[in-house]
Amino acid sequence: MTDNGSIIYGLEFQVRALSAVVAETEAIKFLIGTQSTKMTNNQVHLIHLDEDDSLNSQIFQHKEGEIWSLSSSPHDSSLISTCYNSLTSDMNCVMGSALWRIPDTQSDTTPVLELVQTLDTQSHGSEVKVSKKHLIIPGSK
Repeated sequence: MTDNGSIIYGLEFQVRALSAVVAETEAIKFLIGTQSTKMTNNQVHLIHLDEDDSLNSQIFQHKEGEIWSLSSSPHDSSLISTCYNSLTSDMNCVMGSALWRIPDTQSDTTPVLELVQTLDTQSHGSEVKVSKKHLIIPGSK
């Protein structure tokens, strides 16, 4: 990677969450989570910076709501967790947290993240904004 250039990656929606893919040791990868007020339009972008200073990205739908934070598993680069704000049927905002698997796909359509498990955060209050776990699933890679 050279020191004399800048790299810009633009997104359609506002962003609040950025995380390195820490389990990935052979490449430079980042995760970006959007925070659109259109709850079903939020996305997780997986960005890969290669040796030629070019960016490659994959975009995954996160239909649960605005992403307030995200983190990647230190053991499995396909596992991430998100804290998100969603709307109930009576239009109240609630915070949630879940563990997701990034699907292995090269599709032309925007794939949806695969829900692994919703995390119970009720004992920590209604305003949980960050969830960081070791993100280890029995039988995972």
